[in-house]
Amino acid sequence: VRAATRSVVGVAESVLLVLHKGVIKVARSELLGLPFEDYRSLPVDLASIHVVELSTQAPNYTVRNATQHLGELHIADAVAPRQ
Repeated sequence: VRAATRSVVGVAESVLLVLHKGVIKVARSELLGLPFEDYRSLPVDLASIHVVELSTQAPNYTVRNATQHLGELHIADAVAPRQ
């Protein structure tokens, strides 16, 4: 995941990655230069959006764990086991 993330950086002006939760955490940590051991510390909700803007300076994490696009849909309720 880390090598793949590095390979797409700088290839195009904009890149859209649609990933699973754990892969998002690792890719985000790689892009932000965080220690690999810390990749679990930042939340990633189901169907969330994250935007990291890259430039010649430090990466800018502009959208973090956004779920507003889901409206009133409650993903956690949809995947929780029924009692």
